[in-house]
Amino acid sequence: ELIEASGGKYALDDVFGADCLEITLEKFYATGQSTDILFTYRSVRQGFDTRQKLVNENPMMTRIKPFVDGKVYSPYPHYYESADKLDEVIVEIAAILHPELYPEHRLKYFKKLP
Repeated sequence: ELIEASGGKYALDDVFGADCLEITLEKFYATGQSTDILFTYRSVRQGFDTRQKLVNENPMMTRIKPFVDGKVYSPYPHYYESADKLDEVIVEIAAILHPELYPEHRLKYFKKLP
C-alpha cells in the first residue's frame, strides 16, 4: 500500500500470506527480473547493512535487476516506530521511486544498501 500511495507499482501484489510475504524463490526471481527497486524488510538492526549480506542468505538475489542496478533499500531501525509520520514515509518512498521529483531529498527512513 505504501508503494502505491507513493506513486509506484507493487510488483508482488498477487502474492498473499497470513504472516510475512509467502513467496517461492522462483516467483521472487522471476518478478525481480522486471522490478526496478527492492525494498527489503531486513534491517540494519538485523545485520543486513549491505547487499552482500542479503546475498549471503540467498545467492540468487545477485541476478535480480535491483541488485545489479544497486537499487536495494532497507529500513533504518526507527522506521518501525514511525507510524505517526506516515506522510514523511510516503514522501520518502516517492523520492526513492521518483528521484527526479525530489532532487534534494535526504533519506531518513530507508538506507540504500551499498
